[in-house]
Amino acid sequence: MIGDAELKNRLCEINTNSRTLLRDPFMPKIISGTMIQNHMQGESILSLKSDCPTQQRERDTMRLFALLMVACLVAPGLNADDGAGSPEWFRQHLAYLTAGNGTWLTDNASFKSDQEPFDAYEVTYIWGPGKQTASGSMRANRNGKLTGVIWDYRVFWDPATRRGVIQQWGFGGAYGVGETKQIDEKTLRSEQMFYDPDGLGSRSAHDWIVDGPLKHTTHSFSFENGAWKAGRTYIWKRAEESQQDG
Repeated sequence: MIGDAELKNRLCEINTNSRTLLRDPFMPKIISGTMIQNHMQGESILSLKSDCPTQQRERDTMRLFALLMVACLVAPGLNADDGAGSPEWFRQHLAYLTAGNGTWLTDNASFKSDQEPFDAYEVTYIWGPGKQTASGSMRANRNGKLTGVIWDYRVFWDPATRRGVIQQWGFGGAYGVGETKQIDEKTLRSEQMFYDPDGLGSRSAHDWIVDGPLKHTTHSFSFENGAWKAGRTYIWKRAEESQQDG
């Protein structure tokens, strides 16, 4: 986050030539009205201007507003607070994961065994800085008690590759990384490479089907012999809804 003094200085340094304005990579972010108001607690552009050197204050006010309008038209949606850079579907995905208390529950009765003695799984997502990313932690529930964290997640948009990325770190030292992409309005697919502590890798995938604001279904797949093989299916409910059902 930039400081108030730096923000004022950069505004003071704006050249009245619109080409100079558009070449400055900092300017589209400054010009966002929301960012200025959030950063300066509502201080207006005119009041910022009053702190500039005398020669800057004498510049024509209408010319400044004309430059602001140019930047808004050329670089819309670059506000750092609104998920700038990532597509709408990805911003909605992060908002969906973190909605409410961010906690989702699923029953494990169909897969419970001596090797996997868990009744249910629980994952909680929280926002990262500026609501640009989401982090999650999964725990298992056994006899009404939660285990320690068995998976950590990080979900974010990579501006260099223009893709959604999901990373995972497992209790035993496993690491997974891959891409999340939109299939249709209700379906996302994540394909990842997983590596055990020895570096051996395997491919897996998950399809996310959003059934509603409080429920989604996941289908898992493993890549074997050159083809995707269907695995488990889980129905996840947001914690508030699951508690009401219970």
